[in-house]
Amino acid sequence: MSDYAEFIAGTNPTNATSKLAFVSATVQSNRFVQLQWSAVPGRIYQLQTLTNNVSWAPLTDWIQASDSPMSYTATNFNSDVHAHMFRVQVQP
Repeated sequence: MSDYAEFIAGTNPTNATSKLAFVSATVQSNRFVQLQWSAVPGRIYQLQTLTNNVSWAPLTDWIQASDSPMSYTATNFNSDVHAHMFRVQVQP
């Protein structure tokens, strides 16, 4: 990650453990997907999903972090039909 990207994410470029990353992704028995990611309080995050290998679509609105990790449970995912990729975006 570039120093600029580290600045936007609120992470420390001199500390390898300070990073924006998913902590866990768990498929639950009801086919919900619970996602957790590291966050910096005060930063704003949005989860996005990719199902068509063409464009990312917002899964959430922009959410301000108050603690870390943040979590979100995505619903209506049928793992037998489509593969889903997820990413987290951040704004200062």
